[in-house]
Amino acid sequence: MAFSVTFNEAGFIHAVYEGELDMPGIKGLMNTVGLAVKEHDCYLVLSDYSKATMAISIADLYDMPKLVLQRGKEMGVSVFKIKRALVIPAAAYEKFHFFETVSLNNSQTVKIFTDEAEAGSGCWGNDPNPSSDSPPFVRRIAALTPRAAGEGIRFATS
Repeated sequence: MAFSVTFNEAGFIHAVYEGELDMPGIKGLMNTVGLAVKEHDCYLVLSDYSKATMAISIADLYDMPKLVLQRGKEMGVSVFKIKRALVIPAAAYEKFHFFETVSLNNSQTVKIFTDEAEAGSGCWGNDPNPSSDSPPFVRRIAALTPRAAGEGIRFATS
């Protein structure tokens, strides 16, 4: 596992992960991103997993929002303020689309993409706060609005 986390002057935290993506690696990355969020007071995060080999299960993805919340509390970071875009390999899209849904159901703002260009052109709306010369990703991720508790996807029950 190898990852880097940097603050991009365009106004977002940029994380890049390479190698086998497993729970210890995710926890390490999560800690480093949390430190960067605190240090830069920046809640926009682009995580690029496009060169990672997925070695996590659906059960791991289901539990991930709880882990993110717990780690955020330990670090003094409100995960409800963080807006995350994840770039993943196309072959893992369905698995991570499930993660996106589970995250939204836990009031965490996450959007999944299969390439960085797509993340920059996703339909996330427009926000007047980022400058007009900011990359499209920054303008669009800034426009994401976190869901209030209980506003996740609801399933009909009989």
